[in-house]
Amino acid sequence: MNSDVLRYVVTVAQERSFTRAAQQLYISQPTLSQRIQALENNLGVQLFDRKTNPVSLTYAGKLYVAWAQDALLSESQIRRNLSAVVSEGKSHLYIGISPHRSTFMLPYITAKMSQEFPDCQLHIVERYVSDLNQRMEKKELDLMVNDVAPDTVRYQSVFINSERILLAVPSSYQVEGFSQKDGDDFPSINLLHVRDKPFITLSPNSYMGHSVRTLCEMEEFSPTYGFECDRVELAQMMVSRGLGITLLPELFVKLGPPVPNIDYFCIAKSDPRRDVCIIYQKETCLTEPAVRFIELMQEQFGQH
Repeated sequence: MNSDVLRYVVTVAQERSFTRAAQQLYISQPTLSQRIQALENNLGVQLFDRKTNPVSLTYAGKLYVAWAQDALLSESQIRRNLSAVVSEGKSHLYIGISPHRSTFMLPYITAKMSQEFPDCQLHIVERYVSDLNQRMEKKELDLMVNDVAPDTVRYQSVFINSERILLAVPSSYQVEGFSQKDGDDFPSINLLHVRDKPFITLSPNSYMGHSVRTLCEMEEFSPTYGFECDRVELAQMMVSRGLGITLLPELFVKLGPPVPNIDYFCIAKSDPRRDVCIIYQKETCLTEPAVRFIELMQEQFGQH
């Protein structure tokens, strides 16, 4: 099947007009009508109801357009993959990651990638998770660092690590009621012991912001919100200044630069955790640099 014909059908369906579709495709309207009419004759079905205004799809047309869109997407994807594999020039790898993770995760990885793939241009897209998800949907990213993708049909999640969600408390608070297990990096405390302290929380749409509210509901108390901000780095600095308590990811605490005047605790009973994964679309043929990036992330940050 000629891909041009597929584009013709899809464009008419989108524009709901042969005239506007012809303008979009830079062909004459009679030529467009003839090509689609020839396709309908070949298929033995009518794809468009030309009696309606604007033009509408028949049931057969809806089925055909859905298939055509998938076919065009597959063609575009394989062209991109083959180009990346055989290109003698500079290839590109687009990696989506949240700002707080990129700071401590990527310097070592990007240095190794530059050594091993000098002809691969790395594009680090630092955005919040909601924006990264949208970019992944639009195929603007090759890989994304996030927790497990909920859509397991279209996306593959490669496990890197499982990190705890820690409670960060100003050292000046001198909280009591915590316990320390042998071999654990952090003591454990129940949120009820800090229920009277102000929370520095992130946006409710963020994982950390949502977690604060969920964990407090589990302990059946309403937290006092002192401040709300968008970045975990800022929340950490506010804790350091004694302005309140907050939740922080374990890897961020362990691998990021040390910040004074903060005590970190595991959260008793619930022990919240989240997985860190590399996500990509299953239909994607990963390039050699993409595969190596995943390997380096597992080597450097994976659980051993």
